[in-house]
Amino acid sequence: MAILACWMFFLFSCAARTEPSVLLGDLSSDFGISSSFLGFIISIAYISYVAMQVPYGIIVDRLGPRAVVAICCFACSIGVLIFGMATTVFQLELGRFLIGLFSAAAYVCCGKVARDHFDKKKYALLMGAANLAGCLGGVAGGAPIVFLSSQFGGWRQATFVIAAIGALISILAWRVIPDRNGSARMPNGIGVLDGIRIIVKKPRVWLLGFCCAILYLPVCALAELWIIPFLEIRFGISTKLASIGAITIFIGSSVGGLLSAWIAEKINSCKRVIIPCSILFIWTLWMALCSDSIDYNWCIFFLMISSILSASNILSYQIVCGLIPDRYSGTATGFMNTLIMFSGIVFQPLLGRLLDFFRNGMVDDTGRPVYTIITYRSALLFIIFGAIFAGIASFFIDDAKFVKRRE
Repeated sequence: MAILACWMFFLFSCAARTEPSVLLGDLSSDFGISSSFLGFIISIAYISYVAMQVPYGIIVDRLGPRAVVAICCFACSIGVLIFGMATTVFQLELGRFLIGLFSAAAYVCCGKVARDHFDKKKYALLMGAANLAGCLGGVAGGAPIVFLSSQFGGWRQATFVIAAIGALISILAWRVIPDRNGSARMPNGIGVLDGIRIIVKKPRVWLLGFCCAILYLPVCALAELWIIPFLEIRFGISTKLASIGAITIFIGSSVGGLLSAWIAEKINSCKRVIIPCSILFIWTLWMALCSDSIDYNWCIFFLMISSILSASNILSYQIVCGLIPDRYSGTATGFMNTLIMFSGIVFQPLLGRLLDFFRNGMVDDTGRPVYTIITYRSALLFIIFGAIFAGIASFFIDDAKFVKRRE
């Protein structure tokens, strides 16, 4: 039940971070802000999320996951509530900051419980299951939000429902997660930064983080923000139909995470999975975003395949946790998650700025910005360029074997 509670927290946190992807029109209209500034506001959650990954890793290594999950899940729901009640841009920013600040503990705690309470050979598979929970949260933050908005009278009311769910999960976590028993905790006599020192001195860990950060872009840059308006403009479809593209990416990522972990365990190698996935990822992403020879259905298909391939980034946690002692497993998970999630900080606002740059000041009769398919493709090419560099980097990362290692 402990790992289930952590998964539920991660699901909730991903839904909270993803919700604005279907609210871009409402937020732009209600607050009168441009795409570049809106991208910045949404990315604030990533800034606080990334900033807290390593601190939460150290905290959970020392205190255990029970209090961290319960407190942070409840506090995250407060952030969602503030976002839903916002009447000013500052309140939007504050809500997003709190969502990122406290949701940052979710994946770290999933990693801690998986590492300390289960067979180490199953760690990648359990993290794949955590990824599945997060992807389901991403799905919940898409079309279901549109449905809730229509049923409860607007996006604010739908946000209140999400906040209430988060509060219930925090209560459940406090009841079912063991306090400390079974956790490989950091002894009091050991410095809190020792785990960080071990990790940062390994150059290929940084290279692994870069490669897997690029692989994460279909989720953080596309599914969570830009794929819905892109599909609306490209195919002239409704937001509800375009949200299928975001759902497809989340589903593909959830399937791909489990599939990558299973294959890596069978062939006893993480690197031999990441390399071909990184190479094929370039082609499938190009077909989905830039090819004029496909229709909507084929675009959804290629988005699905690219997201399945991109989910091989889940294996980075198996690799990095294999490099250090178990007592630093939370720190290792937090550090790698920092590198991977940094892509959200960079690419969410970057794509917004590029969209405003490539539209060349075009506005409609009401003064609202006008974005064409050429505008979107020009901006999204930067993801393709990043994917090419990630494919090259994948050949130089460390590997991990699914065998019992020396403590």
